Amino acid sequence: MYTKQYKYLSIENHNGIFIMQFSRPAKLNAINIEMANEIHLALDQISQDKKCYALIITGSGKGFCSGWDVSENTSDTQNIGDYNITNISQHITEIPQPVIAAINGITTGIGLSIALAADIRIATDDSKFSSIFVKRSLVPDGGATLMLQKLLGRGIAMEMALTGNIYNAKWALNKGLVNQIVPAKCLLTSATEMGTIIVNNPPSAVRETKNLINRLSGILTTVIRSENDANLILMETKDFQESLRAFIEKRPPIYKDN
Repeated sequence: MYTKQYKYLSIENHNGIFIMQFSRPAKLNAINIEMANEIHLALDQISQDKKCYALIITGSGKGFCSGWDVSENTSDTQNIGDYNITNISQHITEIPQPVIAAINGITTGIGLSIALAADIRIATDDSKFSSIFVKRSLVPDGGATLMLQKLLGRGIAMEMALTGNIYNAKWALNKGLVNQIVPAKCLLTSATEMGTIIVNNPPSAVRETKNLINRLSGILTTVIRSENDANLILMETKDFQESLRAFIEKRPPIYKDN
């Protein structure tokens, strides 16, 4: 029903638990404009689907999501319109169904924000996490500046955001970034088992519980807008352009603070 509509997604229904899989494995599921639009359309459809009681989001190949696809040079258009790359995370919090992120492999940039927006996170034992934005001469987006603080506390949020370091699954579990870690072969099974426990509860109570907990994140829209405003300024700097060139050319960047 859903799968044929999308180029970069696949969606399957497993007894009321829908699995949305990002399908750009060659790019580690990096998100471009077209993929972002597909994700928003899918979330709209899922939110209205009476057959869906929980949603699992995962990635194909070796990555959950490596962030915004900077190789496509869409910096001037990524945040135009109501639905864009940076507010995918907000859309996830707004659908009525509980969302489980089944995190496989690398999870960075906006991919991290998407994982943070999920209600529950299950990761493989070889997963990696990074708030890599600062290394691209950007501030965290997708609401990460708020969600990292809420989930991990100010100190760890600052560490992740200011260093852009990459952290392993054990670190993520210890800090509370993920709920559990499992072997890669068990990831979807574990996520589906968690989803099954949830959907066996009264659906109306599940929806209202998610709604009440996420209501505390009511300022997420404002936070995302502020992040976008800051990044629009940073995208005009030479350091930002240098970060893109260095990434594409696979070399260390040379920043000049201009």
